[in-house]
Amino acid sequence: MADIAGRAGVRETLHALSDFADAAIRAAASAARLHLKAVFGLPRGAAHDEVPLIVLGMGKLGGRELNFSSDIDLVFLFSEAGQTDGPREVENEEYFNRLGRELIRLLGVRNEDGFVFRVDMRLRPFGDSGPLVVSLASLEDYLQEHGATGSVMRGSRRGPS
Repeated sequence: MADIAGRAGVRETLHALSDFADAAIRAAASAARLHLKAVFGLPRGAAHDEVPLIVLGMGKLGGRELNFSSDIDLVFLFSEAGQTDGPREVENEEYFNRLGRELIRLLGVRNEDGFVFRVDMRLRPFGDSGPLVVSLASLEDYLQEHGATGSVMRGSRRGPS
């Protein structure tokens, strides 16, 4: 409304939309986590501490330049291997893949009011051919092997730099 009424400048509007996207991602991740908790419990690492999902905003979201027609470019990471502690134990990688898919679904589901955001995952390591969620160690290996100055990730829709 502030944009339409001319009470907010472009920069303020882009930042506000980016902040909204961040809040929507957090809410969807929290809802997805609650949805999976009853079946899988929580992901645990070697010291039995909970392992969180790390969501990186890339592209316009990462630069806080999201506009009204933008999709959100995301990369999903987790810090530590292990397994969940619920009735159905699975490896953390499987849990985070399920969590990521549910997060994407929640943000993109259409109803009578529309949808929250289109999610683009093609900026992750190896793009569409790579896993949906990668460990921090895998990301580090990927960047050591394939990273180049001026290019954060290869295999994106923009192609290699």
